[in-house]
Amino acid sequence: MPIPFSPSTGERSAIAWSPEERDAEVFPSWWDEKSTLIVIDCGIDESRTAGKSILVVSAIIGQTANMRKLARAWQKRLNDNGVDFFHAKDHWNLRAKPYHGLSKTKREILLAKLIEQIHKRAEVGLSVAIDVKEYEKITTPKFRSDFGAPYAFAVQQLMMWIYADLKKRNRLHEDVNVLIEDGSHVRQAHEIFTKAKDKGKMYFNLSSWGLGGKNNPILQAADLLAYGCCQYVSNGDSVMYRQLANTGSPRFMHLLCNADWIDSIKMGVEAEIQQKREFRIAKHPLGDGGTLAEP
Repeated sequence: MPIPFSPSTGERSAIAWSPEERDAEVFPSWWDEKSTLIVIDCGIDESRTAGKSILVVSAIIGQTANMRKLARAWQKRLNDNGVDFFHAKDHWNLRAKPYHGLSKTKREILLAKLIEQIHKRAEVGLSVAIDVKEYEKITTPKFRSDFGAPYAFAVQQLMMWIYADLKKRNRLHEDVNVLIEDGSHVRQAHEIFTKAKDKGKMYFNLSSWGLGGKNNPILQAADLLAYGCCQYVSNGDSVMYRQLANTGSPRFMHLLCNADWIDSIKMGVEAEIQQKREFRIAKHPLGDGGTLAEP
């Protein structure tokens, strides 16, 4: 897998960038326009609503050429309103510095226009939600050693869902590029994708891996999806997610990894362990001096 692409981190406002500069910042030059672009972001319920601790990992999927158009249109909407960058968590905060005092009414209009561009350019939006406390309570150390912390588990479920979606839409033959926000979870996500590819378990054609910052419009779109879904799962409603998912077709979906879902995964793992044990017993029966070992 190519070395992750990391854009420059200049202090100049994104509003001042030319379209050419923005394209160079958002899209590596080697990404084919016909390739599939998967943009991943993470949302966390920092308010701990109703005692929950929800974590959401979301992906927006689309053809690179269309995602480039999304980035340009997204930035134009922000520029027209004098907004430096979109941040879902701060969108309704009237004191948020990137919005420069933009009124609530104008923020409502801006949100509608941004979501309109996602509907127009993106193909699918997938989100995996998990209650961190519940996951840690019902899983064993052995299970977590295989699937990792809640974030790693969610990324793996999302990765398999992306595969199923691409297969359903006959897109598995296309090159796939992954773009993710540069931050604390990047190393985990990169390791998961890299190990899956090295072990032959990456069932779609992963070509390259890119990192981006807060000035990246495509990552801002993924942030909107992740944060909106996190609000929806935590509170039972979200203006952002309701507007985004209300397309009349199942293009924007979320998977809640609740106790039943996690138990079904555990059963599969336990069945595999039992199968390995039976194989080892058959290969090294005790009477022949064989030694039984945990798989």
